Amino acid sequence: MTKLIRSLENLLFPRYCAGCGIRLALCEALVCPSCTLRMEREQICDWSLTPMIKNFAATGCVPRCGNFVRFRRHSIVANIVHNLKYYRQHQLGAWMGYLAATELAETHLFDDIDLLIPIPLSLRRRLQRGYNQSALIAQGISEVIHIPVRDDLLLRPTTGESQTHFTIIERMQRGMKMFRLAPNADVILSGLHIMLVDDVLTTGTTMRAAIEVLSAVPSITIVPFAWSRATS
Repeated sequence: MTKLIRSLENLLFPRYCAGCGIRLALCEALVCPSCTLRMEREQICDWSLTPMIKNFAATGCVPRCGNFVRFRRHSIVANIVHNLKYYRQHQLGAWMGYLAATELAETHLFDDIDLLIPIPLSLRRRLQRGYNQSALIAQGISEVIHIPVRDDLLLRPTTGESQTHFTIIERMQRGMKMFRLAPNADVILSGLHIMLVDDVLTTGTTMRAAIEVLSAVPSITIVPFAWSRATS
């Protein structure tokens, strides 16, 4: 009976792949198997040597960093990220995090991590979107590696205006005042290994701004993780 109801729902309310837009089969959810396989994975053997590390090499508290897939314009990955961020397909967030953590679980990326901290959105941006996509990805990761998520320790008090139309210099200047720590966050985070989670790394300005604030915490270790990394 349940299968019949689901078949009827799928007929009346068809679902489409967030990667390529084809109609999903009854047994498929969110992204079709073909798109899942065709996403361009980051091929990394040593997370301390990933191309991302050049963004944070000057920060002594970042021993390694990583990402799951590469973000190219008009790609499957770009379509998935855009559907998550701009078309209210919030279910994609947990799926993205779960998939990444499942495939990367046997690597050393998550070694010794005590806490997952998503890159926060401003209140205005979060109210507009209805959710923080980075927090959803972090929750998906947490389901696999069983590390708690805290989205109340790093705050974003600015307007949350999109940075996509700013130059690199303008992004760096704006990034300096982008984040702050919540009261007593330094006490909670002192001595911990944390993973900063974001959806896309472009210039690295947002992640660097978060690291700059968090690096003031005594004896903290920070591992930046972006679900995707923008490449040319």
